[in-house]
Amino acid sequence: MSVKFHMAEILVAGSVVLLTAGITTPGWVFFGCGLFLGFARFSMENHEKAKLSQDIDNSLETIKESFPAFLEGLSTISNAGKNNTKKSSGGIH
Repeated sequence: MSVKFHMAEILVAGSVVLLTAGITTPGWVFFGCGLFLGFARFSMENHEKAKLSQDIDNSLETIKESFPAFLEGLSTISNAGKNNTKKSSGGIH
């Protein structure tokens, strides 16, 4: 697991420095922006995961719906091959 520092973490760390130095207004602004950006990043990652899960579910549903038609096509091809072998004389052509 790697630790990554993005803008949200830098803003929160900067706010800690500013608040401990007694510069309260910019400190709280940095803290609020950092929290907002962190929440925005979290919600975007969560949305991407949900969308990927939904896409996988849709793909599986499509496969489930088309599988019987696929088997029917294989059966038709198989039966056509059996019919052709019955009509042949059995010799090498």
